[in-house]
Amino acid sequence: MSDLNPIDFNGFFANLKKNHVTNNREQEIRARQHDLFEDSLQKVALNEFGQRYVKDHDSQSVTAKKNIDSMIEKTIMKNTGFYISGVPGSGKTHILLEYFYAIVRKHFSALETLEDYPANYQSWMKGICKYYYASWISDLIRNKQKPVIAKFNLLDDFMVEELDGWMLAGWDTYIEEINRRDCVLIVTSNVSPKDILDKPQYSRILSRMAGNCVQVAVPTKDRRQS
Repeated sequence: MSDLNPIDFNGFFANLKKNHVTNNREQEIRARQHDLFEDSLQKVALNEFGQRYVKDHDSQSVTAKKNIDSMIEKTIMKNTGFYISGVPGSGKTHILLEYFYAIVRKHFSALETLEDYPANYQSWMKGICKYYYASWISDLIRNKQKPVIAKFNLLDDFMVEELDGWMLAGWDTYIEEINRRDCVLIVTSNVSPKDILDKPQYSRILSRMAGNCVQVAVPTKDRRQS
């Protein structure tokens, strides 16, 4: 007689069925989490960028689409920051919105297990990627509040207002804290850094930005006149 144990076909098929049910259940959970994530993503985008930009945003129509996609990839893969300058209306805020979507979606796709899904997506997103219009930073400084610093920081319309005195010191502290934490800074501005060189009061801030950002100029056409 053979010493081999008989195959337990009943147990084999029971485990197979159990694994199938488990896999289906996991797929359902992942699909539901994806829907929750996308819903939260739009809510955060609306809250930070505003309905005007989110409603009109078209990923395929972003200014210098090919170059921006390459920059986003460098930011995500190599933590490369950028200082993006261009005339008003050239699509700089939409570039930052494209950055926001790409960065947050990339981080969501990297969640491997069901336990990795955050309990609150909106709070989780703000820790990954935070958008500020430049004057909002100044408002926080005036009110003696600290801006939130995320892994990736999107700063829109730098130099929209002149900075001086203790306001400059507050801005310097903000940029330095981003650098100190080894976080990434993406800046847009109507003014290129070379056009600020004759303003010595900005030298420290520009120096700190230069340590984080590669300078890039977007096409100068005002898309609002198209």
